[in-house]
Amino acid sequence: MPYDLLMPQLGMTMTEGSVVKWLKEPGDAVEKGELLYLVQTDKVEVEIESPCSGTLAQVLVDLGQLVQVGTVIGRVTQPGDSLEPMPGVPMNAPTAAQGSPIPSSPRSNTDVSASPNSNRPRLPSQRAKKLARELGVDVHLVPDYDGSGRIVEADVLRFHEERSSVGPKSALAPAVMSSGVEKNETSSAARKTIAARMTASLQVVITDCPWEDNSVEREILEENGIRVARAQCTTPLEVIEACRDADALLVGWAPITDEVIRSLNRCRLLMRYGTGFDNIDLDAATRAGIAVGVNAEYCLEEVATHALALLLACHRQLGVLQDSVRNGRWDPLNVFVPFPPLSQQTVGILGFGRIGQRLAGMVRPLAKRVFVHDPLFSGREEPNPHAQFVSFAHLLAESDYISIHVPLNKETHHLFGAETIARMKKGAYVINCARGEIVDEAALLVSLRQHHLAGAALDVFSKEPLPADSPLRGFPQVIITPHAAWYSTQADHRLHANPARNIVRFFRGEGIPLLNNITAPGTE
Repeated sequence: MPYDLLMPQLGMTMTEGSVVKWLKEPGDAVEKGELLYLVQTDKVEVEIESPCSGTLAQVLVDLGQLVQVGTVIGRVTQPGDSLEPMPGVPMNAPTAAQGSPIPSSPRSNTDVSASPNSNRPRLPSQRAKKLARELGVDVHLVPDYDGSGRIVEADVLRFHEERSSVGPKSALAPAVMSSGVEKNETSSAARKTIAARMTASLQVVITDCPWEDNSVEREILEENGIRVARAQCTTPLEVIEACRDADALLVGWAPITDEVIRSLNRCRLLMRYGTGFDNIDLDAATRAGIAVGVNAEYCLEEVATHALALLLACHRQLGVLQDSVRNGRWDPLNVFVPFPPLSQQTVGILGFGRIGQRLAGMVRPLAKRVFVHDPLFSGREEPNPHAQFVSFAHLLAESDYISIHVPLNKETHHLFGAETIARMKKGAYVINCARGEIVDEAALLVSLRQHHLAGAALDVFSKEPLPADSPLRGFPQVIITPHAAWYSTQADHRLHANPARNIVRFFRGEGIPLLNNITAPGTE
């Protein structure tokens, strides 16, 4: 039976929200765990995954329309499902994507001359436009065979075959079945055929990764005809030897330097497993015409939650309490450094991207104030109703806790050095779930020994694993986790699947988020 998509509850206090973007169009196939739509509340914007595999059959709310948590906003169907009317919702509910009805039952493939209302705007998909160019078809002449208002690849293929003087079906086109076949089934078959043709003979090299099992990414790539090779590169020379003739690199921590990039004969895309790109020379890639992408959204909630957990652990001084118990003490009043409740303290957030914004929404109900600083904001506007934009100097001087959420680059390397740490409020804590090199660990140690900072909570380090003899291990007021902020079972799947899907989409000529403005193959 169809699966009802409900407006999710993104926080304990959330009562309503709105869908501001669908990442799939009605009729598109969706996979379980694939990002499907973007929900906006008064606090955050969150991309929501599909809870099941199937076809996005209906979209039942308008973009931006406020609806209560639990409201049915769309439906995903499986083969053989039929859509029953919902109370108060017509069977052909308008779609947010097109504003036109979605057929609620299969339609026959009628003759062109019997195609529906010719006055209705016919909106060709990007894939349909691309296929039409390949086949030499004027997409504006392609009929809207089922009256949905959308022109997809299946329509282009059918129109091409009906106008072709060649008897047999084209090898490029899946057979268009007679009556009883839904448009989305034909479209799905067409997409698979076209995708296999466009990605055939491509090779992706996994430069390195810390896990043995690459089955998720391999399956996604190989089912699209892409060959996959795995290396375990740690030096530029090893990358050059392994990747010289690759069409795309799937990169963990291997150094993708200017020298590496100049050695790549065929490469069009560098795709990172993770969110950062400090191991890739972005300028060199751009000069070489190589696109660079990252896995930007696979662990947003996880990192924000981990940062909150570390902040709360600092506030409650869990590190020194645990250390005292393990050393045989049971005397918290003589272990604690006196501190007020969190509701009387200020949390500072450096970097106000998706993770920083999520953390602000989480911590605001707990803290007296939430300050944020991000150079991308002008300072003339409030970036979030739950946080106050301040200067970097103000953030340092007034925050009891500072959580770092900026990328590592030339400007942020050792940003928290001796001078910056000295400007922090005495007795404050620094929390780092971004990149280890943003904090000068030597300067941090000096501050801890001088009792200027009360402590720290670190998930990332300048050298990982953290050496066994690191002095940081000897401070109970320093909470250490082993670069684990990214993890949940869902994030672990997205870590493997998202980059592979983006590689496939890139070589199909579809748009994917990139760090540089490089055109995908076939779309020049």
